[in-house]
Amino acid sequence: MFQKSKRLRNNEEVLKTIKKGVNLKTPFFNVKYLKTNNNYKITVVVSKKISKLAVSRNRVKRIFRAEIINFLNIKSKDNPGFQLKWDFVFFPFENCLDKKSLDLKKCIEKIFIKI
Repeated sequence: MFQKSKRLRNNEEVLKTIKKGVNLKTPFFNVKYLKTNNNYKITVVVSKKISKLAVSRNRVKRIFRAEIINFLNIKSKDNPGFQLKWDFVFFPFENCLDKKSLDLKKCIEKIFIKI
């Protein structure tokens, strides 16, 4: 789970990032990101189109959050001055349900390195 200061907390912040943000597409998810003056904020949005079962949707969210947190923790340990000034909204695809976290980890790393 992200710290409260690291989450896009209300619908207005999420909608602003979706409408004004830049879209990047990977085989497993779309991500919208928007430059901000503050430190990074992240949310993962999983639609019912992915799965009708809340258990499956929550599993996808947990995997995404864990991989993002791991990557950011490693990055901040390697580079103490590391700061992201972006808001991120992740939209996983249906094929995430049967993928291992290692595949998602590689895509997430590519996204953050690209930005």
